[in-house]
Amino acid sequence: MANKKRTKGKQMMKTKKEVEMNYVPLRVYSVFSRGKGAVDAAALGGYAKANKIPALAVTDPFAMTGWEHFKHEADSCGLRPLLGMEVKLHHVGSILLFPRSLQGYFSLVASYNNKTFSKMNDMAAVLVPDRNALMMSGDTPMLMQVREQVGAENFYLGLEWHSKRWLVEAALKHQIPLVWAQPLKWVDSADKFAVASAVFNHHPIPDLMESAGSGGDLSLYGPIAYRAIAKRWGDTGKQAMSRTFEVAEKVEFTFEKLFQDEDSTFSRLEETINCKLREKRPVLAERERAYRELKIIKDMGFSPYFLIAAEIGEYCRQNRIYFNLRGSGVSSYLLYLLGMSRVNPLNHNLLFERFVNSLRDDLPDIDIDMESSRRGQLLRWVFDRYKGKVAFVSTHKFFGARSALYEVARTFGFSPDDAHGMSKEMPMFASPRELEGKGSGKLKEVYRWASLLEGVYKELSLHVGGVVFAAGSARSAFPLEQSPAGFDQVIWDKNTIERLNIYKLDLLGVRGFDVISPVALEEAQSIDFQDPAVWENIKNAGTVGCFQLESPLARKNLTETLPQNVDELGISIAIIRPGPAKSGMKAAYIEKRAAFHPLFEEIFPHTRGTLIFEEQISLLLYHITGWNLEFCEKVRRTLKKRRGTDDYRAEFFEKGKRNGWRRQELDNFWKIACDFSLYAFNHAHSISYAYSAYLSAWFKTHRPRTFFCRLLNGGGGYYPLPVYIEEAKRWGVRFLPPDINLSKVGFCEEEDGIRTGLILVKGIGQKLALRTIQQRGIGYASIEDFIGRAGAGERELSVLMAVSAFSSFGYDSFSSEEKEKNWKEYLGFVPGAPAGAVEVEVAHHPAVMERYGRSRR
Repeated sequence: MANKKRTKGKQMMKTKKEVEMNYVPLRVYSVFSRGKGAVDAAALGGYAKANKIPALAVTDPFAMTGWEHFKHEADSCGLRPLLGMEVKLHHVGSILLFPRSLQGYFSLVASYNNKTFSKMNDMAAVLVPDRNALMMSGDTPMLMQVREQVGAENFYLGLEWHSKRWLVEAALKHQIPLVWAQPLKWVDSADKFAVASAVFNHHPIPDLMESAGSGGDLSLYGPIAYRAIAKRWGDTGKQAMSRTFEVAEKVEFTFEKLFQDEDSTFSRLEETINCKLREKRPVLAERERAYRELKIIKDMGFSPYFLIAAEIGEYCRQNRIYFNLRGSGVSSYLLYLLGMSRVNPLNHNLLFERFVNSLRDDLPDIDIDMESSRRGQLLRWVFDRYKGKVAFVSTHKFFGARSALYEVARTFGFSPDDAHGMSKEMPMFASPRELEGKGSGKLKEVYRWASLLEGVYKELSLHVGGVVFAAGSARSAFPLEQSPAGFDQVIWDKNTIERLNIYKLDLLGVRGFDVISPVALEEAQSIDFQDPAVWENIKNAGTVGCFQLESPLARKNLTETLPQNVDELGISIAIIRPGPAKSGMKAAYIEKRAAFHPLFEEIFPHTRGTLIFEEQISLLLYHITGWNLEFCEKVRRTLKKRRGTDDYRAEFFEKGKRNGWRRQELDNFWKIACDFSLYAFNHAHSISYAYSAYLSAWFKTHRPRTFFCRLLNGGGGYYPLPVYIEEAKRWGVRFLPPDINLSKVGFCEEEDGIRTGLILVKGIGQKLALRTIQQRGIGYASIEDFIGRAGAGERELSVLMAVSAFSSFGYDSFSSEEKEKNWKEYLGFVPGAPAGAVEVEVAHHPAVMERYGRSRR
């Protein structure tokens, strides 16, 4: 019997085709509603266009997470976005709130952030009473209060498929228009909604299918035909459907100009830049570049963004935090003048248009790398300095194949261990759609249901480094949640923030900067960037532990490209990307082949006539067509996104032909531009990384003991800790065993080498390590003294004796073989003198890799 019910339910949830839907679905539960619905923006957009519906709505219950996704889809489909939110009213029902303007948006944000029903200024409201409510039988204070706030002309009662007849009577009595408000929870597949509901509400899917077969008809939550509604509700239904268009026309909020405030800070930026120019006394080209950038920034209203970045940089300098720009911001001479970048872009011919230009419709990225260990300090200062005006960016986590398979397996009754076992068979980053068609027998259904979670939002998490800035109060401007650490967190992700043109900085911690910070802060100005010993080590790939230069592929590239200056090191870093490799440009550069075309040799001598960087595509377009660089950069960005390429292709060929290029040449140029644009570093980013990479290599070359001590205390990088210890020995560094009177918590430098810290001893926790050092004073006189003051237990004493930590007291009776065995067991490596030259590269040494394997950053 159960199987029959399940089959019936399954049939009822088949995709509905070609439903004539002559109304605007106002009450839409999206894939962002965490199981309350599963409407995908693209699916609804396609459905709306097919049915000639003019608007695209989203009204998730007390959520605004998917707003911009639906707005973006509506824009791309030429539809009006209807961004709303459903709020539950206790003992009354639900109300759909649509902000009609910026004021309405702010009112809705206040309701969201205060977790309470706030004022409803300039909104359209649809009150959907509970089916069993009796509140409509007479005058209702709540109804009248809402109606008064939004205005009678913007207030509606929502009619559903299963509404009671008294709702129609109440609407007539109170002269409130009815509007169709049946929830739309799926578009293409009811199964998608069913599985999302089961996963989030912990309902077994088999039980859900049985309930569907016994009357819970999920088809009513998909598209319902106009004729079906008219048949059930007659003229009342027809009028209610017609009014959905009326509601859609009233809602005009689209985020436009929401975060674009008048720039009142430009004069301060201009004054700061002029002061810096007087200090540096730049050459004419630098001065011209500064004023050209300044004009563009003024015209686009970006000066607050630059001033915020400059303040953060100043705080880092005052507090001795090493930082540097990454990404295209390095191409800005103004950011160099403001002390944000270590690289003068004019010395490396960096293209400013890659960072900012008047044809870009989004804000430029200012990404700041800093010492990982100091990032928390900086973030606390940022949130204190811009108190109430700043918030973290979120990341939207969607179901992957693994999480989808695990959750669905649990709804089918599998144990957590069995569900985990199934999920781990899928690749780490596989998507749910890749589960379709897998499995056999009962498992085939599990895989099928799990595949339907493609594109379904799972949860909110914190972005790795993004911070947004509001002109006024962040709580007024953005819907917020609290981060795990208690900071405000915008519920929107990085892509949403960028498309809405909200000021955002990425403040990113880099462990490699923890290593090089003493050199970078104290000696960078005096370091010789043409040091022969450093470049010899770089060309020989002696760069294990060096920032950006230590992976096997990175070191292989160094031995092939043989860089001799920062520009060439930037090429070695960039050449690792698929663009140069797949296009053959990497091989051409390394082998110093003849240029693909004489034009390449003419305009790209610094890369030996090859394409390595993104900006080179813009320069190529410029030289072929004569388009200005801003327009060339716009075309390049379009090519990278693989959208609208046909919009520019015809003009490219027309301009190129007019400038004397042959058709075959233009075909080849266009193909290269399209293919190479997808997978390359930008030039500015590579030069910035090359600068810090060189400092890292200089540090290792000239002060290997300090370099490795800091590297090990920072947790290493690409490889496991023992690999770095073996590498340090190759560089002449001696490792000393732990000593109860000499060791610190982590590794520390001594005259004879690097002393192993107490925390490295297996079985010695951080508490005992700290207590040992705090109680030590001038030193422990004996083991008994240590026990009395540090309070170590028998097990901890045994471990410390095993690693010879009491040798200074005369307690070291182990043989050399026993010591080595104990050190391997309790430290994971063997302290000792330098190992001397080793022919086999340490990162691939069989003995090292067999024991420790490899761990990535």
